[in-house]
Amino acid sequence: MKNYPEFILPIVTLLIFVFGSTSLRAQSDFGGLWNFDEADLTATAGEDLEYMDEDTMADLVEFGTTEALGLPAINDEVANVVRIQKLDPDQGLVTELPSDSNGGGDTINIWTGIMDILIPATAVGKKQSLIEIVTDDWVAGAADAEIYIGTQNGIGTSGLEFGTLTPETWYCVAIVVNMEELWGRIYIDGKKVGEVAAPDGSLDGRWSLDTLVENMVTFFNDDNNESEEIFVNSIQLRFEALNDGQLMALGGAAASGIPEELPPVPSFIESWTPDDKYAKANTSLSVVLNAGDTTIGNDTISLELNGKALERTVETTENIITITATGGEALQTASEYELTLTYTDSAKGEQTESVQFEVPVYYENFDNVELGANVDEQAVQSEAAWTA
Repeated sequence: MKNYPEFILPIVTLLIFVFGSTSLRAQSDFGGLWNFDEADLTATAGEDLEYMDEDTMADLVEFGTTEALGLPAINDEVANVVRIQKLDPDQGLVTELPSDSNGGGDTINIWTGIMDILIPATAVGKKQSLIEIVTDDWVAGAADAEIYIGTQNGIGTSGLEFGTLTPETWYCVAIVVNMEELWGRIYIDGKKVGEVAAPDGSLDGRWSLDTLVENMVTFFNDDNNESEEIFVNSIQLRFEALNDGQLMALGGAAASGIPEELPPVPSFIESWTPDDKYAKANTSLSVVLNAGDTTIGNDTISLELNGKALERTVETTENIITITATGGEALQTASEYELTLTYTDSAKGEQTESVQFEVPVYYENFDNVELGANVDEQAVQSEAAWTA
């Protein structure tokens, strides 16, 4: 919860939201890790957490095991967790930030926040804060926490919600922010559930961690008093943008907490073409495969369309492999297809992935449509109002 002096305020426009990765200028990519194994706010790595108001929060925070607190185990294992009750606007947990910067700005513009959390049934359908960065004293309309659980039980920001959290269930939630590239992503249990974009001018703005004035970020605090009971197994903060593969490797919540050292990244599909359930007859077929930390031999890669092998080219740039179908017959309208990729990696052996799509008689996604000037319909002659 911050108040910024006028002389350091950048001009900030209303956020629409987004995140990504880039080079980092901070001293370390690792910010902090809190697994609550000592039944207090001691850090597993980095700086200890602190209470915003220790005197009033003593009776609102309870440390214990999942078993002692009557909670589900995490992957059948008992875990050390913390129960945080509904808090007032001047209450929450806070961590100190380094006096450093990244992303080409004066603050930490590139970061990843990860939490293992459980919401009780009593919190369902109620908005509650996860991460608070600024107040509306700095940015108009920023009284809401920057990251929160929304009324639809999804992970929210600026009125948007992504994914769904089922009550009494442990989840690993990750928020990846890149204000240098103006994008942001939200993940639940390693799966990307949402992506949003920030407007120009967002560098060192609402979504950047303050390393200029108060040098801190707060958890579970909200200026609007939108807080509910929540259970937390682990919190991690990194000053880098983790990618899809890294978060896929982390997966769901773990009783031991979020690991400081990231696990090996498996191979995974970055994109398909077509990337929709519909396609045009002249669509070129391709797949972008990320090898992660594995090794994939080009001679193990094959493409099939409806079970028929396709000729293909394979281009490799570092660990990104692009497979493109060549020389195949044109797709037929009013037809359904399944595009299948098979390959072998050094970790899991043979892998098969597929995507299904349809080629309708007519399909237009308007991706390349350019809108012209508005037309006064009443001024158009009736004979020219509509054309075939």
